[in-house]
Order: sequence, then structure tokens, then C-alpha cells
Amino acid sequence: MGNNNQYPPCPSLIREGVVHESMQYRKNLCKIHVSTGTITFPSYLWESEHTTAGDGDTGDQSDIREVLKQVQHEGNTFSERTYFTYSLHKKAAFTLAEVLITLGIIGVVAATTIPVLLANHRKTVAETRLAKFYSTMNQAVQRAEADYGDKTQWDKYEKLYEQDENGNNDTSRPITNVEYFNKYFAPYIIATKIVTDDGTGKAIVYFPDGSLASFSASSIVFYPNAKDYSITENQVSGGVRGSYEHRGTKSFTFIFAPTENSTDTKYSYAKGVEPYKWRWDGTEDMLRNDNEFGCKKEVSNERAYCTALIQMNGWKIPKDYPLRF
Repeated sequence: MGNNNQYPPCPSLIREGVVHESMQYRKNLCKIHVSTGTITFPSYLWESEHTTAGDGDTGDQSDIREVLKQVQHEGNTFSERTYFTYSLHKKAAFTLAEVLITLGIIGVVAATTIPVLLANHRKTVAETRLAKFYSTMNQAVQRAEADYGDKTQWDKYEKLYEQDENGNNDTSRPITNVEYFNKYFAPYIIATKIVTDDGTGKAIVYFPDGSLASFSASSIVFYPNAKDYSITENQVSGGVRGSYEHRGTKSFTFIFAPTENSTDTKYSYAKGVEPYKWRWDGTEDMLRNDNEFGCKKEVSNERAYCTALIQMNGWKIPKDYPLRF
């Protein structure tokens, strides 16, 4: 590049961070103390006024060659150019622009991958706790049968309501009725807390793994994360319904109806706690596409069949699951 000097000029060394701008110049060579981890040029080389030169070298260039000869004599094989290049690479640093570009790339990658990782984590938690809840509740049923006999002969759950002025049930005002749960389930499960919801007449059960289940009549709604539990009033035929907005993602519907023998309850009669399959025809297509209970975005009632769809897949959420976690 038109420069016969084999050593990098001072401006480039300053730019690369090898030397400081305040260091003195001597005949186009920087007065620097070049060092590595094992070899160090003596500081006098740069501090003394050398004027002796030979074969066209300046005094400084001659001194550098003499030191390098001594280094090679002591068993090292660094050439002048190799030694200087090694020192340059040793002290090179990133520029501010490079750092900002790298941070920007990291930010973009994080923004696209973190939501996916969180969703996958929620799926894994739901799968694990759904399978555990199913196993826990049916073990409780088996233990209760040892005390109360075959479950098809158990008492029927009766939902109680306050009376109106004419002595009829006011279905808009349910009365807490947890006697059924306290008799057949509470003694046989491990729970951190059991409370009653006076507004709905439900038993709310908190489990040690952080999940929750609400029990009402034959319907059981399971929340893999207790913090997702919520109740909203929705007037439908004067009744109170739970929030269905997150069925199939944050809450899942089960049924316990061992004494109800009909065509609509054939998948729950004489059985333990099962995913909700009322009126199911036995096909996966109905689990996915039923307009009332199907596991899809828009339904007329709730996405109660999602639990059965996950059970059908071995308690694993299918890859083509229609709802986002």
C-alpha cells in the first residue's frame, strides 16, 4: 500500500487498541512496550535515544532487529512480522457498532424464541398435571369403594338451592353442598386446602403440585395452575356458569357420574373420574368438531371435549392441537 515499513503505522495501532494515542512517535514507529505472556521487549528499547542504524534501518528499527535476534537465539522462533501480528490479535477489541449489532441480534432471537419456550413449558405442565390428576382421583375412588361398596350404588349428588316465596328451588341461588365430596373424595386425596364457594356451591380443592379442581354435581373442572382459577357469573336459564374462555388451555373438564346409566353417559357410567364425554359418539372427529363441546375455537357451549382429545393421545397435547397455550 505504498508503505515499505513492515510494522503497522501508529494510527492503525491506536485504532486497534494496541497503543494509546498519547504514546510518542519515533520515525514513523510507535514507542510501545510490546509484550506477550512469555516474552517482553525491555522498556529501555523505547526510552533511550538510539541513533545507530545499519543497512538502511533507522536506529529504532536496528534495535528491534537486535532484540528479535536475541529472542530467536534463546529458542524462540517469532519473526518480526509474526511477533507483531500476534501482539495485535492479542489486544484487538470489538467496536461499539459491533457490540450494538450483536446485542440487536440477540434481542431479535430472544423475542422470537422466548414465547415459544414459555408456551411449550405450559403445555408440559398441563400434560403432566392432567395425567397426575386423573390417576390421583381414580385411586381415591378405588379406596372409597373399599369403604362404601361399588360406586354405582353410591348416593347421587344433589345440587341444593334456596327456596323462592312459592317454595320452589331458585336456581340462581345455589347453596353450598360439599357433603358428597367430603364423604367420597376428601378422605382419600392429599390436598393443601379445601374451601367452598358460597356463590356456586362448589368444593374448591388445592393440590400440592400447584393445581386446583372445582367439584360441582358430576362436573369437575381442573386447573393445572391454581392461579388460573376464576369464576364469572353468566346468566343462562337463571343458572351460574364458570368462565369458559380458557377451556382446553387453562382449564379442563372431567365428569364423575357412575350412577347415571343412559345412552348419553355410557362413557362415564360405572366408571371413575373421566374426561367429559357426554353424548360422545366415540370418534375423534366429534371430539374436534362438535359445535357444542368440540375442541375448537368457536363452540356454542364450552370446549369440554378437549380433555378427552388429550387423553386419546396418551395425555399428550397433539401437535395439531387447535388451541394456543
